[in-house]
Amino acid sequence: RYETPDATVARLMDGAGLPPALLDEIRTGNVIAFVGAGFSRPAGLPLWGPLLQAIAEEKCAGAKEIISKLTSSRSAQDLDLAAQILSDEMTQQEFQAALRSKLSVNPSTLPTQMQDRLRWLHGVPFAAILTTNFDELLGGADVQDSPRFGEFAARVLRERLTESEQLARVAVADTVQHLEGYSQTSPVLKLHGDASRQDSTLICTREGYRALLHTNARYSTFLRTLMATRTLLFIGFSFTDNYLNELRSEIVSMFAGKHGQPLSYAILNDIEAEKASALLKHDGLEVISFSSHGGKDFSGLDRLLSELHTRTNPTISVGRVLTMRSIIWLHTSWETSTTTKRMVEYLWKASGGQCTMTAVSTAEEALLKHRNTPHDVIVCCMASPARPDLGRVDGTRATGDLLTGLRSTHPKQAPPVIVLSYEKGDQANMERPCILRGAYSFITTYWELLDTLTTVLNATRPPETAAASPVVSRKRAHREEPAPT
Repeated sequence: RYETPDATVARLMDGAGLPPALLDEIRTGNVIAFVGAGFSRPAGLPLWGPLLQAIAEEKCAGAKEIISKLTSSRSAQDLDLAAQILSDEMTQQEFQAALRSKLSVNPSTLPTQMQDRLRWLHGVPFAAILTTNFDELLGGADVQDSPRFGEFAARVLRERLTESEQLARVAVADTVQHLEGYSQTSPVLKLHGDASRQDSTLICTREGYRALLHTNARYSTFLRTLMATRTLLFIGFSFTDNYLNELRSEIVSMFAGKHGQPLSYAILNDIEAEKASALLKHDGLEVISFSSHGGKDFSGLDRLLSELHTRTNPTISVGRVLTMRSIIWLHTSWETSTTTKRMVEYLWKASGGQCTMTAVSTAEEALLKHRNTPHDVIVCCMASPARPDLGRVDGTRATGDLLTGLRSTHPKQAPPVIVLSYEKGDQANMERPCILRGAYSFITTYWELLDTLTTVLNATRPPETAAASPVVSRKRAHREEPAPT
């Protein structure tokens, strides 16, 4: 699905938007978002040059003239040198405190445009998000925090998920954040420090960059490995960081024979087609360009982020699969099952309320519901303990009764039955009888549940439903399909 250089140029000139190969790689969990200062501009944070000038005027009057000259050039080398001079003239502690005071932001009062950008970014199933920004908008781990950095590196470099597993994980974490211990969709790492942490050094001087790249083997090894094995998408990144550019050049040289196939992508403004073609050919960088109308309007970045979110977000994807489908949920302790209730609510909302979710607490109820109105799938939660005082059998027995009942009453038209067990210790002994009795699959996590539901519903969607007009289908579903019961 890679494009030829000529096809890439043609797509850029036509304003066709996002490359198909990038979307494929995002869905398979192979893309790392690399976020720069341009992403945070709607939050009202100062640009780097004016920020250094303001610190010089307020804290270091003797360096005002040289700082003004260096920052007016806008070159990366001069900006690094200006920060170095301020750090030398002031104590490092004073300079760091001055930086933090200028980078403070209140997340509760962010403009709508910034809130949208954050929602779109976190709603895309990136394998991880890296940022050179100091501000606290993205949160995440700090590369200087050894334990958290080690966890981040292990998760990103060692954990390889299939496409459906990646989507299932992100989708569940998107709404049911406490499930499986994940509190956010994609892990975030701050490469140059965290302004919200007093023990974090904000890396912005020449000496700081040099030490980070050449004396911190962990940092450079991690970035080299990431750039060589994953696809990067640069967002709001100016490519003026010489130290990161040096690492990128090493990787491009290693893959010198891979002509025309992108090693990374970048959303940039006002890039001409000829320059974009050259960047792809010589740097392995495919540009997704938008017009800023002379640097006055950066809404093109918002348009592209919104499109990226719409085309890859798992909630949107699974919502399409669930539209006009019906699922029975058998749980013998439904009234106390908070997590399963939230999962059902998540799926129903993902479909826009266009599906039927029916909750029952006995096998008899499930069989009766399906006999009266055939459903597409039945999900059995089998680990509920028995409560004789409430007249409730355990989940294992209820699951067995359901599978036996379906085999005897609906031998040829039984719906797929997905068995969800919360007990992971003796999975083999629990799984075998379920499969022998006709269960479609036996799973132990909510990620697997979402993955399996998507697979089953895609495989069993009636042709006439798949071909129906979306508008007609939504109207029919709205009239006939009830809310979760």
